Order: sequence, then structure tokens, then C-alpha cells
Amino acid sequence: MTSASIPVADTHVRLLAGHASSGNPVFEVLPARSLDSGLFELAGSQGLVLGCAAGDVLRVSDDGQFEIRQVGRNLCVQAIPQSGLFTSEAVAELTKEFEAVGGLVSQRRPR
Repeated sequence: MTSASIPVADTHVRLLAGHASSGNPVFEVLPARSLDSGLFELAGSQGLVLGCAAGDVLRVSDDGQFEIRQVGRNLCVQAIPQSGLFTSEAVAELTKEFEAVGGLVSQRRPR
């Protein structure tokens, strides 16, 4: 158990991550908690979208653009190993180090 502040999700939000070389928008869907006035608190950190992290409160437009209305207590640090995947030993070491400062390590599995 860590002291990372991650809200419990009750929905998902679709955020604009950028545009593909074709010009088509690229989206990432993230877990979130619904708040009043059309706001959402992120319940997970992203892999593609830049500029937000779990715990941030966002207003999300229909086109996926978002505005941070309140910055949460978390930072999202993305790390990519040269081999393409972290070994289980590396994940265990990262988890140990991040838990010592109240952090949380999560890893997305390749599809």
C-alpha cells in the first residue's frame, strides 16, 4: 500500500494525445471520477497524453482537449527501457524506490 493519492474511478474520459501522420486525432482513454459542473478527476496516469497526472481535475471538451482546473498531488513520470519492456526485477526495484516516497509504479502491457 502506498500513500499515492489516486481517486476511485466511476467513468472514463477520452483525452486528445495528438495527431497521427495522417492528420487524424489520437486519443487516450483514462479512468476518472465524475465531479460536479462537468469536471473529472483523473484516476490513472497516462501513457500518451502529456501535461496531466492522476489526481488532476480536468474540464474535457468533446474533441478531447482538456484544461486542468486543479493540479493534484501526483506527477506522472514516463520511462521507456531500451529493450522495450522492463524486467520484473526492474519493476520491483522501481516500485521499492517510488513507494519510499509515496509513489506508485504502473506498467502498461504491450498489446
